Amino acid sequence: MERRGADDVRERIDAYLASTALNTRGATVVPLTGDASDRRYVRVLLRDEPAQVLAVHPGPIDFDALPS
Repeated sequence: MERRGADDVRERIDAYLASTALNTRGATVVPLTGDASDRRYVRVLLRDEPAQVLAVHPGPIDFDALPS
């Protein structure tokens, strides 16, 4: 991934953490090894709470265009 892409992914993760207030609960973000897809995975470690795993897609998802 080029550097700008990595910065964009981190900005999106930080925005998610802020929107869910996880950033106020001592969240630590740890990158995980990905698979063959274009998604990036991170583990969000929280103090005294179970960890969470986020899958970050490379761009916006058009839910209206998905098959039902």
